[in-house]
Order: sequence, then structure tokens, then C-alpha cells
Amino acid sequence: MRQRCHPSSCRTNVNSPSASSPHITIVGAGLAGSWLAWWLVQSGCTILLVDANEPTTSTRVAAGLVNPITGPRYQATWQGATLLPWMAEAYRSVERATGAAILRETRLWRVIRDADSLRRVRQRLHEGEYDWMNLRLVDAGSHHGIDMPFGAVDVQAYTVNTVAFVEAMHHWLQRNGSTVSHRIVGHNESQQGAVVWATGWHAASDKRWRWLPFAPVRGDILDVSIPDLDLQHVVTGRIWLVPQGGNLYRLGATYDWDRLDSVPHDVFRRELLDAAAALLGPRPMHVVHHAVGIRPAVLPRRPIVGQHPTEVNHYILNGLGTKGASLAPWAANALANHMVHGEALPADIDIAHYPYSDNV
Repeated sequence: MRQRCHPSSCRTNVNSPSASSPHITIVGAGLAGSWLAWWLVQSGCTILLVDANEPTTSTRVAAGLVNPITGPRYQATWQGATLLPWMAEAYRSVERATGAAILRETRLWRVIRDADSLRRVRQRLHEGEYDWMNLRLVDAGSHHGIDMPFGAVDVQAYTVNTVAFVEAMHHWLQRNGSTVSHRIVGHNESQQGAVVWATGWHAASDKRWRWLPFAPVRGDILDVSIPDLDLQHVVTGRIWLVPQGGNLYRLGATYDWDRLDSVPHDVFRRELLDAAAALLGPRPMHVVHHAVGIRPAVLPRRPIVGQHPTEVNHYILNGLGTKGASLAPWAANALANHMVHGEALPADIDIAHYPYSDNV
């Protein structure tokens, strides 16, 4: 049987920090690692949260968009009926504890691209797949200055200020007896006690974890000024556009599995601007900022969570891909409950069902 971090190893009084060394080390202080620290502290653990503080991580670049309808086939997002309300309350609990503004409810208009897509949306609506959503169909026409020949889906969505979340979380952790350290941790560095690796796409090159089905993907995002566009809600088509206030919008995102660097290349900038012009029609756009992040995606498009099969004090929390804002609270909570209370991980995300090899 694999060993676990037993509940007795964690403090029961969060407001009375222990003078001893932290019980659990979390490597990676982005969305995943920060959420795990939050749940472990709720269970009475003290944490050492270690992070290289890179400026171009996916957490710091992401728009934090939570969309209940996903993919080219307009399907409801995986387990959305359960996970999205749970996610919203989790972020609200952090807001109450920290005073930070993190989660925003918004409307999202997804432009329907063609007649076949409209047929598919109507079928899913008829079959009840969207029943749990606050959703309506928008008739074909011009709306908000955007031509929508097949209409749109108007649905409630969320945006998460991921930078505000991690910064507020790190301050809260330090006030409650945990340590946040900005330094680089080598793959082979020895840590005391249990260690959780929440290192995003870097895990794909870590010998301890590279046997897992990682498929990291580059994503470029632009902040653009569009003076003659007045949107108060998110619009998506082949790209998405998230209002940032005034005439400023966040525009994303590209997908590239080959060029895994954080250098803003003009080819991706042009790709985004051309896609925006196809959606919005010809209008002036000024690029204010170009950011790049590498998403920690995996082939099954599910988080990968669990205990290493041979190095039993090591755990992983990863594979959030494009859905980190919505999946991180739940996946981190599942791992925290597994480590502290011995609860089984959901089968969909447990790394135990992947064949292990140390020769990858």
C-alpha cells in the first residue's frame, strides 16, 4: 500500500503556526499549487510553497475565462453542471478570506459559425444538455456591431483574475504560518516530507513524471485597443475577446505544439489579428501587449493527479490545460483530501491508471 501524509502530521489550529519545518512542500505556486496550499491549510497543514517566479507562466498570462460550452462541437464542458457552481463558491471563499476581487460573472456570446453548428446547438438544447446553464439563443443578425449570420449562444460565464488570485493567496498563506519561497527547485533536489509537483509544462521534462502523457501547447494572447467596439461581455468565435475596461480587450488564443518558447513571434500576432478581423469585421486595432504562455496540457484533456508509483513521498498536480481557472480548485481539493484524509482520487484524474515506466 502506498504511504500517505497522515492527518496527524497536520496542525489542527491554522491560527497557531508551528515552529517546526513545514510538513508539505509544494513546488509551483501557480493556480494549481496555490489552490492545493489553500486546501491543505484548511486541513491544518503548514506549507512550504516554492516557485521560480517566472513572469510568463500560464497562470500569469491566462485570461481566466470559464466557459460552460467548449470545443468545435459546442458540447457542455466536462462535469460543468457540478463543477462550475462548486468552483464559483470556492473562489468566493478565497475572496472573503483575502479581500481580493478574483471572480467575475459575465455573459458570453459564442458566435455560431455555420448552419451545421446551428443544427448541432439546437439538437443539444433539445436533448437537455444545456439545461443547467443560464442560456438563450440569439437570432441571426448584427449585434453590437458584429455580424452573426447564424446567430449566437448567450450563456453565463466567469472570468478569474488569476494574477490577483495567486498574489492574494500567497499573502494569506504567509499570514497563516506557511512559507512562500521564490527560488528554483531542481528535479532531483531532496525535500523533507511529502512533496507535490505543480510545475506546469516543465513536468514534461522531469524524469520523475515524463512517463505521463504530456502535450504542452503554446498560447499567445494580445491586449488590444479597439476604439469603435463597445462590448460589456465576452465574445467568442474562432478566437475569444474579453473586455478589460474602456476600449481595451484581451484577445486569444493561439495553439502551437512545436514552438514551445515564450518569445512573442509576429506570426502568432498576425494570426490573432486576422482571426479578430474575421469575427469583428474591418476596424482599427492597436496591440498594447503580446504575452505568451505554455499550457500544461495532457492527451486525455483531464487533470493528472496522484502519487508517484515508486517514489511514494512525491505527488503531482498537473494537466489543467486550457481549463486551469475552472479545474484547479476541484483537482487540488481532490489531492488534498487524498493526502490528508486518505480519500480515493476520482478515477478520471488518478495517475494510477497510466502504465509506469522509468525508461521514458
